Amino acid sequence: MKPASTSKLKNGDRKNLEAMVLWPFLDFAEKGEQELFAYMRHVGIQVDALDRDDKRSAQDLILSHYRLPDGTYDVELAARDLLRWPAIAARVHELRNDQAFLSELNDVVSEGTSQKISAKTARAPRRAH
Repeated sequence: MKPASTSKLKNGDRKNLEAMVLWPFLDFAEKGEQELFAYMRHVGIQVDALDRDDKRSAQDLILSHYRLPDGTYDVELAARDLLRWPAIAARVHELRNDQAFLSELNDVVSEGTSQKISAKTARAPRRAH
């Protein structure tokens, strides 16, 4: 299904799409200008084109990077860009490894018991009796 152009979107829908694209950048901006610019470079935005004194310029530059020809925004690309950020990619990898470990552990345990092991249980230290 082809997305509607922003001219056909309600103003609230357009603002929601823009917010989905902008929120990671706002989060990085809270960490400082250098972190924001590093993330902008990571996603392929030309930081040199940014007027650093004009916050509206940054928002326009970010939105134009994700704007599709039909006027909507590529929210999926924005999400993929965020998932490729090294710190987030490492955490996702860690969580996937944890899930795989727990799945294997549950398979072994379920052969002898019906109790499933949660992440908390698997990591809890054993107490000496």
